[in-house]
Amino acid sequence: KEFSVKEKSDIVFSGLGWIRVAERGVVAAWVPEGVDVVLRKALV
Repeated sequence: KEFSVKEKSDIVFSGLGWIRVAERGVVAAWVPEGVDVVLRKALV
């Protein structure tokens, strides 16, 4: 799954955790089947 990040954001991996992305860009995430990945506004 690819995300286009335009502001400070968190990429959340369900059941695993999250990473913060502080710069603009495109991020790709590969995860096992059954793991959801979502983009949200950064909490920190």
